[in-house]
Amino acid sequence: MVARISAESRSRHWSRYTPVDRWPAIDECRVAIEYSSAASDGLRANLQEHIVEEIVHFEYPTGLVKDKVVVITGAGHGLGQAMALGLAHFGADIVASSRTLEECEAVAEEVRKMDRRALALRADVTILDDLQRLVDSTMQTFGRIDVLIHNAGGGWLKDALETDLEHYEFHEKLNLRSTFFLNQYVARVMIPRRKGKIINISSTSGFLVRPSGGLAVYAATKAGVILLTKSFAAEWAQYGINVNCIAPGQFRTPMARQVTESPERLARSLSVIPLGRIGEPADIVGPALFFASDLSEFVTGQTLFVDGGRTVL
Repeated sequence: MVARISAESRSRHWSRYTPVDRWPAIDECRVAIEYSSAASDGLRANLQEHIVEEIVHFEYPTGLVKDKVVVITGAGHGLGQAMALGLAHFGADIVASSRTLEECEAVAEEVRKMDRRALALRADVTILDDLQRLVDSTMQTFGRIDVLIHNAGGGWLKDALETDLEHYEFHEKLNLRSTFFLNQYVARVMIPRRKGKIINISSTSGFLVRPSGGLAVYAATKAGVILLTKSFAAEWAQYGINVNCIAPGQFRTPMARQVTESPERLARSLSVIPLGRIGEPADIVGPALFFASDLSEFVTGQTLFVDGGRTVL
């Protein structure tokens, strides 16, 4: 699949941040969003190419995350990749982590092209030793962690009556346990500096029940991420650590292909999104930048729904 972002879409998304006279020329922007069938690897490569291309054309106040060390899980593709490349463009050094080292290396290479430092690390967030190694390796390389974005997570549909212990425990480990312990490990190294930003990624499914069902366990674990965020924010405020959460709605990512490639399912999704479109990976960069930067110094324990208005209905 090949993703192309229109000039109109860029203008609509970034006009909130950028003076009109600083926008790039229209002919520098890509044509309308267009997807064609391709293998999964091709999709990821093209998403990476166009995410980089989309982000680097924007002018933006510099220095918001300059020289901050940002650890991102699930950074190999999709929203994690977009946040890694987006924050790098705005000055951050990136630790890109996922289960697939090759994907992280590709992201790290793009970050280095922006003259930022980057480290690629393999970590399975369901394995606690991997999470501790992620923190330890980052500290050995950079000496600190300024921002954690815990983006890794996921799940699949299964009716509640058909759910077995294996399904339940997998989702709990992937979405909830990983959040608890990675937040804990990172907070421990942030506390001596009395400063840090933690951003957890939940989902609108942690707030809404879908009539079609099948998401009971996934939704419960994502709701748990929101409550963990609030709890950590309250406990760690005394150490100068801000803990917030982003809850994305429907986005055009590799995980969402079953929806985005099905006209019928896509139409159903769009029918309950007031803004009339699903999210593009670059739509997550602004919220992540806000929570990662000093702009959010007086914000903690909050969940920002990035969903085109889905949760207001």
